[in-house]
Formats: sequence, structure tokens, C-alpha cells
Amino acid sequence: MKTIVVSGWNVGFQKINFTQKLRDEFNFSFSGAKNACDAVLDGQRLELHVQDSDYLRIRSELIQLNAKVEVEYSTMSDAIDKAAR
Repeated sequence: MKTIVVSGWNVGFQKINFTQKLRDEFNFSFSGAKNACDAVLDGQRLELHVQDSDYLRIRSELIQLNAKVEVEYSTMSDAIDKAAR
């Protein structure tokens, strides 16, 4: 399991599509997705937990929506693997 952190937004941020992505991928309710999107717009970080097999796809899709995205490794072995590259 990996954590994708949405740390902000870039010019052209697609708020409606971002909200819909939260609903589709993470089963947020409409109001929950809207509140999470508004929090990102206000400068708060949003942590999303994803399966290892899905994180590259989801990360790429969020970047295409002009979200600022980071990946936090959830295990020490993941962090070591990253440092070794």
C-alpha cells in the first residue's frame, strides 16, 4: 500500500474532474469529495491510500488534472528501494 499526497494545485486545476476522481477511485461521497477538493484549494494536504499496482496510474491521472502530487512510501523497504535508484 502506498500513499499519494496531494499537496496543492497548479494553474488549470480541474476541480470538477478532481472531485469526480475522488468519488470514482476512493468512494468519497459527493460532499466528502467536494470538501476534500476545497481543502486542497485552501492549501491543505490530502492523503490517499492506494494499492501498489494502482498508484502510478492514479498519480498520473491526478497530475493530468493539475494537482501537485507526491508519493509517500508506506514501508521502510520502499524508501530503501527508492534511495537505491
